[in-house]
Amino acid sequence: MTDKALQLFDQGFNCAQSVFAAFAPRFGLDEPSALKIAAAFGGGMSRCGSVCGAVSGALMVLGLSANRVDKDAREQLYAMAKNFVDRFRLSMDPYSALICSDAT
Repeated sequence: MTDKALQLFDQGFNCAQSVFAAFAPRFGLDEPSALKIAAAFGGGMSRCGSVCGAVSGALMVLGLSANRVDKDAREQLYAMAKNFVDRFRLSMDPYSALICSDAT
């Protein structure tokens, strides 16, 4: 999946699109639809420099992986998402800032 995300990014798609579209077909969502859904999340939420598009895309993927949408499932999803975000923040990659404008 990493190779597919990098390939999409190299084609000019934003970080959110690249991550989300790389995984979406696994969950029955076609690539063109995934690219549309994630289009406004690049550049830290539409170039606002806020939450990293790669993180936004990954969180959308986690949402697709949820088997249910009731309160209990949502709490489990939040825990998984927080774990992902925490691990992302601890990454040694200079581009792993949670806030896009903080990335070096």
